[in-house]
Amino acid sequence: MKKILLRLSPLMLILLLSACTSYIGMNSTYFYQEDFPKQGRILIVAAAPEQNDSLEFLHYKELFKRKLSELGYGLTDEKDQAELVALITYGIDSGNTQIKSQPIYGYTGFYGYRGRYSMPHYTVVGVQNIETTEYTRAIAMDLLDAQSIRDGEPKKLYEVRVKSRGKCANLNQVFPAMINGMFAHFPGESGKTEFIEVEGEDC
Repeated sequence: MKKILLRLSPLMLILLLSACTSYIGMNSTYFYQEDFPKQGRILIVAAAPEQNDSLEFLHYKELFKRKLSELGYGLTDEKDQAELVALITYGIDSGNTQIKSQPIYGYTGFYGYRGRYSMPHYTVVGVQNIETTEYTRAIAMDLLDAQSIRDGEPKKLYEVRVKSRGKCANLNQVFPAMINGMFAHFPGESGKTEFIEVEGEDC
């Protein structure tokens, strides 16, 4: 049996690979003082104290640890050893549902008098209503000076907010992609919001 070899051009390969890759888009906003520290030992905690022992937060905490470590920060779970404290908040809304009308296309043609046939035309043959629900997902991180917290006068050094909208109602499924987007251009440009796309499945 003869083997058939299929040769693909580099452009065709790129198109095929890109067609199999999906992305999640998000807006990322940054605010910080120019001299905020780019190194130091960080203690990561949930802004809502009741979340600190939840399995969900502990899972997200590991993702933050990984990213902050890649940026050169040290990590600690001891309050007295921390130089910075990262306060983490996250959430997802109940969704916004919209109904949109979408045309249905098809071919039309018919036999007329004495078997005459009119040429088929590709045109609108009907309308269907499509219901879609989009959810807003948000993650925030504030870096504070740990000593200022111990002194009773918390001083915030850095803020980053990332927000995405999509059909996935499970925050845990898009959280890794949103974390990648949050730190993609760290520290970002203070006072600016930028749109970022990162590889990920939106359900």
